[in-house]
Amino acid sequence: MTRYDDDRSRGQALRHTVPRSTIGDFALPEDRDPLAIIESQHASRIPELIPVRVARLGAGPFAFFRGTAAVQAADLAACPSTGITVAMVGDAHVSNFGLLAAEDRSLVFDVNDFDEATFGPWEWDLKRLVSSVWVACEERGLAPAKTERAARAAARSYRETLLRTATLSPLEVYTLRARPVSTEAGGEAFARAVADAVRRAEKRTPEKALSRIVKPGSDGQPHVAEHPPEVVAVSGESRAEVEHLLGAYRATVSPDVALLLHQFTVTAAARFAVGVGSVGTRCYVVVLAGPHGEPLILQIKEAGPSVIHEFGNVPAAPPTSLDGDPADFEGHGGRRVTSLQRILQSVYDPFLGWFEVDDDSFYVRRFHDVSASIEMDSLTPASVADYGAACGILLARAHSQSPALPIIAGYLGAGRSFDPAVADWGRQYASLVRQDHAGFVDAVAAGRFGTTP
Repeated sequence: MTRYDDDRSRGQALRHTVPRSTIGDFALPEDRDPLAIIESQHASRIPELIPVRVARLGAGPFAFFRGTAAVQAADLAACPSTGITVAMVGDAHVSNFGLLAAEDRSLVFDVNDFDEATFGPWEWDLKRLVSSVWVACEERGLAPAKTERAARAAARSYRETLLRTATLSPLEVYTLRARPVSTEAGGEAFARAVADAVRRAEKRTPEKALSRIVKPGSDGQPHVAEHPPEVVAVSGESRAEVEHLLGAYRATVSPDVALLLHQFTVTAAARFAVGVGSVGTRCYVVVLAGPHGEPLILQIKEAGPSVIHEFGNVPAAPPTSLDGDPADFEGHGGRRVTSLQRILQSVYDPFLGWFEVDDDSFYVRRFHDVSASIEMDSLTPASVADYGAACGILLARAHSQSPALPIIAGYLGAGRSFDPAVADWGRQYASLVRQDHAGFVDAVAAGRFGTTP
């Protein structure tokens, strides 16, 4: 028996202790308090940006879901688990998949957010994906039958893709790449939504971003177009510190990119409030100019511990996953994010890097470079299932990079009980999200979270 056969047998044996149907068992922590988790995250955030985060969380159930990965991590800790660990996305909801440019500038569809990426339970990523389908579709007002079809499509495509990749060698899996977006499966409506996203992605160039970030001042120099508190210029000593930290960042990229960066000079820097869950953490956009004035825009983003560990109580990465002490790896957020992005993404940004200052960790990536998301609102009810299936395929490809692939494949098998179990879990969690969002809105109105902007 080969090691592959042995691993598949281990996965099959797990069905006796954790039947596939029990993956849908819905359990919650006895001391569950989602509002307390949100408040605890505010303790370390920039005070003037907390009202911005509160407003964004209150915008609707899906926005609330996007911004509360910590709450779901704590909830998932109470649910049945196989105990199989993979390199995971950590925040695999439907809006964290999108279009990005490969090195040859062709567009591919892939996972595109790794702030919470770490080593943890594979089921957690899939449950976050499937529950996000339910929340997004219900907010749109889609019929329950169509929503369930999309949720099952995500679970089924994940399972079927993972079973296929398990038949490949590790080297073949490693070289798998996301397909060009023009070849993604789906009907005509889905193809139109993809085409629209491609058009938007092609317009997201550094030049377009530059025109929104900076404006020429009376002195002829570029100045940040401020919009406090979301966009605030960084100048003086803080600007000098940013330039110094970029030197530390250059040490973590490949030599060719480091040499390229030496040809660019910082011309402007701003603090940006991005996303929903990340609002209040330190995030900066740095504008650099090349010898001909061509722009290069980098985003510097604070990287704390993954919520999977912080709130889901999942142990640190296994010692065999990467070199060094696993606890030390988790304690260096910038290294964690960049390392996991390189593992999980089929094509990644060559400018991806990280640095640390004092006890704080940051990662760096290129900002607004031919990228876009497929908007759920742009999908017809019939094409939502196509999108869910596409996301499931990509999540399976990402998880397939881990040595646990044959164990998961052995556990999943060809049985059909798994797909409806995961879909039903997502349905129940979507209902909980609506309740949590309503409770949050009531708490904000009562003054618990201060004032919103």
